[in-house]
Amino acid sequence: MAGRRSMKMAGLAAALALVLTGAACGDDAGDDGTQGDTQQGTDGEADYGEVKIVLSGASLEDKIPQGGAWRLGPEWGFSEQSEESVQAIESHATASQIFLSGQADVMEATFIVAAQLVQEGQDVRAFCPEEIDTLEHIMGVGISDISQITDPGVIVGIDSPGGLINYLMNHLFRAKGITNSDGEPLTTDDLENVQILEDGGLRLASLAQGEINVGSLDLFEQDQLQRRAADLDVNVLSVTAQDIDNAVGSVFIARTEWLQENPERAAAFCAMILDATRTLALDVDTYLEWAEDISALEFDEEVQRRVWEFSRENGVWPYDNSILNPDTVAADIEVLVDTGLLEESALELSFEDLVDPGPAEQATEMVGGPASSVEDLEA
Repeated sequence: MAGRRSMKMAGLAAALALVLTGAACGDDAGDDGTQGDTQQGTDGEADYGEVKIVLSGASLEDKIPQGGAWRLGPEWGFSEQSEESVQAIESHATASQIFLSGQADVMEATFIVAAQLVQEGQDVRAFCPEEIDTLEHIMGVGISDISQITDPGVIVGIDSPGGLINYLMNHLFRAKGITNSDGEPLTTDDLENVQILEDGGLRLASLAQGEINVGSLDLFEQDQLQRRAADLDVNVLSVTAQDIDNAVGSVFIARTEWLQENPERAAAFCAMILDATRTLALDVDTYLEWAEDISALEFDEEVQRRVWEFSRENGVWPYDNSILNPDTVAADIEVLVDTGLLEESALELSFEDLVDPGPAEQATEMVGGPASSVEDLEA
């Protein structure tokens, strides 16, 4: 498992091929000399050009709907393309560099990465929700309560700066009222004994070997930890989807110029994501089919059924644009500033500075209108 990300590089590229191409590039100039968003295919349907994507700290097993969204590409004017058009990068900083250099049109990352880029003066916006909550569970070995994390003897596996795990932990500490020595909300920067482990497989191995006491694992890895460390005192310290509120989660990010030049393509891209989450939330058999095909690991139907049930029950997947609203974004920014992940000047950023709401709003209508829960989808 330590090499899970590298093992599945080809699988990520193929399965997450939201990288799509048409007969002609959508960036070609139109008859009037302007940049065209689409061209018409032979059947008169929209034929969208290539969208190059970089995945920042992404993991397929906990993102099956998004990972299989390419299967719905033809319905939204896209078609599958080559592996080279998707890059899966473990380092959030490296992924950002690739995105900002123009080697990718779209980056998948936590909202904190988007906010940091904007604060640094980059003209980028979040334009589509990718995951509201996560499957992450904060696991403890040798400790039984999350409040014990402040003990200097407790070794904590954290992410690189701006990473999802730090983002979740900082939100969790605030939600649980855990403070540092100054009485301020605890952050991962305050922890005295840490190891940077960006990959879930590395955190799993370190927990199982007793090298760290606290680490975040998804449902797949949690099951493996219970089996591999049966002789250790293993405890679930937090189910983050249940304990954290007012967090945007993970998003798709694009340069403002790209969004302005490609509004229909961006909306179709987002509609494809929302269509995938809706499709699988309503059909466990299709979910299992996609999961078996996507995973480069041994397929475990029981575990995958648990993931499907957990995701539905805890609102892990977005079904519309509702999470990208001014109140949630503002609350998220406040927490991130208070916990030191953003400079105080981030409080001056407006919703429009951080989010282009147009594509997700249009995508929501394209897939049938608002739906914030499985119950809404089934109604």
